[in-house]
Amino acid sequence: MSTSVNPVLALVPGAFHSPVHYAKLIQLLEEAGYETATRQNASTGSTDATTADVHADVEAIREMVLLPQLNAGKGIVLVVHSYGGCPAGAAAEGLSKAKRSAAGQSGGIIGIIFIAAFIAQEGESLISKLPGQVLEPWHKLDVRGTLVKYSCALQSTLIWSQEASGQLSVIDPKTILYADVKAPADQTAISQLKNQSLISFKTSASTPAWKDPYMTAAGRTAVLCRIGLFFRLPKK
Repeated sequence: MSTSVNPVLALVPGAFHSPVHYAKLIQLLEEAGYETATRQNASTGSTDATTADVHADVEAIREMVLLPQLNAGKGIVLVVHSYGGCPAGAAAEGLSKAKRSAAGQSGGIIGIIFIAAFIAQEGESLISKLPGQVLEPWHKLDVRGTLVKYSCALQSTLIWSQEASGQLSVIDPKTILYADVKAPADQTAISQLKNQSLISFKTSASTPAWKDPYMTAAGRTAVLCRIGLFFRLPKK
């Protein structure tokens, strides 16, 4: 059993992003004495977009990120960003510290932090949480595989959709993702973005861990961001 005082912080990236985008955060957390665990989602940068759905992400997060830490007797705080909230909630189902302890197992998840993330109910997909249950205002699918301009509540931007491959990628990431990030960090982050499978936005998640009665209110936290263009707090 692990003797570490601090829990492991398991980070689940958002769409289009991979662990390299969180390198500075990971560095700061580890300097503060926290062990981290993360991996690229199966739906990000996939070679087969037809199978890289939410369920593929759920399985990878559970089997490759969470269970190795839990089976080593470690506690985990799950930190999920943006799209990562969809698969991560389901991946953590049944793995709370209280439930594992009751089953005679060591380790367990003691909290979930949602950072500008989707908090999906069972049966909900990312698209189902959008107005009208369509890709707008973030993306608009173009069957010809050409540039598409769409209007968002804040401004217009461009998204490139490759219909034939089932992949999505962002045309103007500086505006939509990194508007407040200074050079050269913004360009470095942009160069590291990857395609995101369209099917990952359409498939529904299974039962999420945050609804688990073993996960107390103190173990669930949502961080809302005021500046981000993907998600924005309503004006008061």
